[in-house]
Amino acid sequence: MNEIINFNPEQSANKVKTLWNQRNKIDVEIVSELYKAKEFYSNQGFRSDLQLSKSTFTKLNTFQDFLEYSGLYKQKVYQWFDRYIPEENKLLSWKEYEQQKQIEQEELKQERLKKEKIINEYITTENKPIDFKYSYQEEYETKLKEKKDREKRIELEKERLKILKEQLKEKENNNKKIYEDIEKEAEKENERINNMVNDFLNADKEKLEFREKYLSQITNINSFFDVIDDYIESLQNDNNKLEALNTIIKYCRDKANKLHRIKE
Repeated sequence: MNEIINFNPEQSANKVKTLWNQRNKIDVEIVSELYKAKEFYSNQGFRSDLQLSKSTFTKLNTFQDFLEYSGLYKQKVYQWFDRYIPEENKLLSWKEYEQQKQIEQEELKQERLKKEKIINEYITTENKPIDFKYSYQEEYETKLKEKKDREKRIELEKERLKILKEQLKEKENNNKKIYEDIEKEAEKENERINNMVNDFLNADKEKLEFREKYLSQITNINSFFDVIDDYIESLQNDNNKLEALNTIIKYCRDKANKLHRIKE
């Protein structure tokens, strides 16, 4: 803290500028001075709006002003800070820096895996592990919500598939019933057509049998009446017999009327 309070930015900037111009390479002395300047300007008590010097050559009111006066670029300086260990006042070589980064990355990886394991255990068992940290709480709540949302989506999808399956089954049953009805109607239609064909064939057969059996026997009016009697007696019931007699009477009457009209 005393180093920050007693820090003189103008003297420090001149020192950095001189060392850089002399050596033209970074070393622990230069980066240490730069680090002090950064800490000075980042100190909450520092007022960058106040002029620090009455010198005519510059006003070093910000760390950027400091770097510009020193002839250094901010990006390069912060790369040097990555390699600098202020507690040890040590500037790591690039090889040491890479090794250090690998160690830090591995530590972060292990910490992340440990964190995920603890959070997953909490979610799975619903019992808070003894090594659960307060800093894990937000991620735990996020993952728990994701798990519940995922389970809800799965249940909704299962329900949707169940309904779809029932609809398909119902449709299949309806189609099966329609097919069965069509088959029944087709069978009825086939039976009707077959009956029509059989009736037609039987009618022709009956006519042929009638001619062969009766017409050859008709030699006079009495034999004709005998044929009519035999035909009437061959019918199954009285209704059929009456219908046949009425048809014969009608036929004979029509013939008689035609003969009368011709004769007139």
